[in-house]
Amino acid sequence: MLKRIPPHFLVCVVTLCLVQIPLAGQSLKCSPHYFPARLRRNDLVYVDAMDLARTLNQRGFVVTCACASKMQHRFESQKGAAYYVTDHGVFEALFLPKPRTFAALEIREERKDGRYLYSFRESGLDLSSVEDSSKPIDFIKRGNQLFEVWGNKRLAAKLHEAFDSH
Repeated sequence: MLKRIPPHFLVCVVTLCLVQIPLAGQSLKCSPHYFPARLRRNDLVYVDAMDLARTLNQRGFVVTCACASKMQHRFESQKGAAYYVTDHGVFEALFLPKPRTFAALEIREERKDGRYLYSFRESGLDLSSVEDSSKPIDFIKRGNQLFEVWGNKRLAAKLHEAFDSH
């Protein structure tokens, strides 16, 4: 015979389940390898990064980790950056404060000695940032977000597909 479950027990179970929902309070399962770079709630980009992770999950990606990125200060007045580990690969997302966007950013690729060199211009001004890479980088602009996908054309195509269709 089943006993009646006390209401306070149900409240505890429901609360525990809600806390475990992915992305609620940074419950992404980051491996110890990524843990030192884990985003913290007080990071300027935390809310934007978690919103993007939630959107990625809604559009067919499994985001297992969102970490702080070394590209936090790539561009002047940038809000921050995050590094995403997904079931389709890894990429970085740079964020500007809203309502600013990356729409006017021009990205130029140059090949030199087997390397890929990227320079950036906005509104006719050269930005001092130059990126040197051993593999090609796909840049995807999405409002105040700029995705950088290093050497993974399939992931870049999947990101385009996920965001161009919405």
